[in-house]
This record gives sequence, C-alpha cells and structure tokens, in this order.
Amino acid sequence: MMNRRNIRIKVMQVLYMVETETQGTPAGLLQKEFDKTRNLFVFLVHLLHQVALYAEVEAGQRASKNLPNASDLTVNTKLAGNSIVWQTMESDSFKKAMEIVKPQQWIQDDIVKSIFRSLSETPTYLSYINEQSRDKA
Repeated sequence: MMNRRNIRIKVMQVLYMVETETQGTPAGLLQKEFDKTRNLFVFLVHLLHQVALYAEVEAGQRASKNLPNASDLTVNTKLAGNSIVWQTMESDSFKKAMEIVKPQQWIQDDIVKSIFRSLSETPTYLSYINEQSRDKA
C-alpha cells in the first residue's frame, strides 16, 4: 500500500512535528500519519468502485427513457463487472478497512455521476468498452 518513499516522507514529517511541537510521542504521530494515508487509499478505492458500479445505474436510466434509441438499449456495463473491481470489493481485508474508515460518508452521488460521465467520454474507456474480451487490463 505504501512504498519506501512515502514512508520516508511521513517519517520526516513526524520528525519535523516532534521538533516544532511536543504533542504526543513520535511513534503515535507516525501512526496517525499512516492512518491518514490508509484512509485516503480506502476512500479512493471505494470511489473507484462506486464509479464502476455507476455503469449499471447509467444503463438502467438510459434504457428507461421515454423514447430510447438503439444505443440506449445496448449500453455496455463491462466496467461494473470488472474482475479486479469485484475481487477488491469482496476482499476481507478491504471490507475490514471499510468498516474502520467508513468512506461512504464522504462520497456524494453527483460526484460519482460526474466522474463516470467524464470517464465515459475518454478514448481509453471507449476502447476498453468496445473490446470483446474480459481481460484484466
């Protein structure tokens, strides 16, 4: 989850905080910094999950239009069924981290919607959707 560079930066930040302020032990301050990093990581992964799952919501909304056209009825939801998305969502360690961090309190539906809409317009996403295979790449 964290590479050596990030750990070094966190240690240097804690050493600076210890020198400027004497609130708590260095180990406690370092643990707080690691917790902040974990919280951010869990939040971002959960946001990615929500954006991927929004593909099904978008498909349902487009299919339920009053006058849907052929493209509205055949929306590809390949992103929502991505194996990596489901493996991380079903991972016990990620579920445990979700219980600790509770990132769903910070995610708003309109943000997920706007991120998905901007993602769906990118050429990389369009090439991923048009590909017939279900590879992890």
